[in-house]
Amino acid sequence: MNVNQVMRSQSMAYNFINKHSEYASQMQMPSLGFSASNVKSGNQVDADSLLRKMGIEGMNGRNVREMAKSQEALRRQSTATSQTSAAAAASQASSIRSQYTPISDEATEAMQELAMKDALASVEKGSAPSAKEREALIKEHLKSVDPSKRTAAYNTMNKVWESELDRIGKHIKEKDASWNDWGDKFDTNVLKDYKPGVNIWV
Repeated sequence: MNVNQVMRSQSMAYNFINKHSEYASQMQMPSLGFSASNVKSGNQVDADSLLRKMGIEGMNGRNVREMAKSQEALRRQSTATSQTSAAAAASQASSIRSQYTPISDEATEAMQELAMKDALASVEKGSAPSAKEREALIKEHLKSVDPSKRTAAYNTMNKVWESELDRIGKHIKEKDASWNDWGDKFDTNVLKDYKPGVNIWV
């Protein structure tokens, strides 16, 4: 309900009580604390008091102005909050991107091949892929990366492997609904038609 609607509603209630004080006094519940003698025709103070008892403020205009100011303050606060949230999201996205860097095709392919190897090995070992071989492979490829970018390159290669393994897992799940996680048995033939891809910004 906007301010104009509030003003109209209050005006109607106020006028009704002033013009029909006898009826208003009869309709009051004891909990309001009013009797027929409390409400007198033309008595603005009593009408205002009755309105307040009914949860409606008087029509002196002060409360309506306060409501308008409150609504405007809330609107400004909401706008400021939205702008702050947008700025924070942009900053976070920028921060996330700064953790990665483009890597060579050779490094990308090496991580994809390792992800496939780990997926197949999980059937034989009955366990999730180990990080040891991945760490060694990443370190090998980091030798050709500028020292200032090695941390970001490390994160990127690790993320490429994670992304590829996740894609492989989804592919297996589509072919075999009973498969849930690495270490579970699945028919490795379902990966023959799999095509590698990377779901990561680099």
